[in-house]
Amino acid sequence: MANIIFPDGTLLKDLVGNRNVFSSDPSTSVGAGEIIYQTTAATLKVNTQTVDPTTNPIWTSVGNGGVTDHGVLTGLADDDHTHYLLANGSRSLTGDLTFNKSAPSIIFDTNDYIQYDKSQNTFIFYIAGSNKLYLSATDLIAQTNIAFLKTDPVLQFDSYDYFKYINASNALQLFIASTIEYEFTASALDLKNNSLNNANIAGTNAATFKINQDNAGAEASAIEFDRGSEATAARIHWSEANDRFTFEEVTGSTLAEVRAKQLDVQDQINLDDTVGTVMIKKNDSTGDMELQVASGDSIVFKAV
Repeated sequence: MANIIFPDGTLLKDLVGNRNVFSSDPSTSVGAGEIIYQTTAATLKVNTQTVDPTTNPIWTSVGNGGVTDHGVLTGLADDDHTHYLLANGSRSLTGDLTFNKSAPSIIFDTNDYIQYDKSQNTFIFYIAGSNKLYLSATDLIAQTNIAFLKTDPVLQFDSYDYFKYINASNALQLFIASTIEYEFTASALDLKNNSLNNANIAGTNAATFKINQDNAGAEASAIEFDRGSEATAARIHWSEANDRFTFEEVTGSTLAEVRAKQLDVQDQINLDDTVGTVMIKKNDSTGDMELQVASGDSIVFKAV
């Protein structure tokens, strides 16, 4: 601000001890609303008060300090500062809220809070002061059980693959490609037309083990026994066409067939006892069937 020069050429600040009366420092400025004018070269008047600058500096004669009671201010209800969050939650965020602290926390009370671990880029959920849930970019780790309180909750991996719990029957169902494939209950595992591959079955207390339990149609079924990486070594195959079991060395190589009223043997029957062996065998050279016994034994036919 420019200097004020009086008619005799005296600077105002020279009359008040070489101080700028318009300084922002309260100790060197004149109060708001004061009127300053010159009466003589050595005398100033502030309003109606005569001030001698050499004995009574002008900056001690200030007044009108403004409103000091906050409740007296006007416009307190006006929402003029939209860049602030409101404690009552009535204003929504229009941008991101960034926490720059190295390990910030969102605290609900002293015992329940969410803490961010910057070094591991993880969120840790504390309940009752204890770490209960750990969430990172790749892992979700629960320190205790996660309870699903919905009547029939779903644990979903995408819109097509999910687990569904059936509260009424206490069953857990697995859906693959939106189709139920497995159902787990307290006493049974329903495969729902699926094969049970590479699973160990140690034993069961169930009276019946069913294959093709869905009864959706006349479908052939088989139990296969593998030897490591080799081809199927043996199979018990049930044919829906004539309701019989076929024993196969490998798939398609029949060893024997069991029907409801007959036994068909493709090669031989060995009957062993403590003395010797009785064998019915196909003679490969003639194509005839032979009844053989061990050396020293004989065949005895008896009427019944």
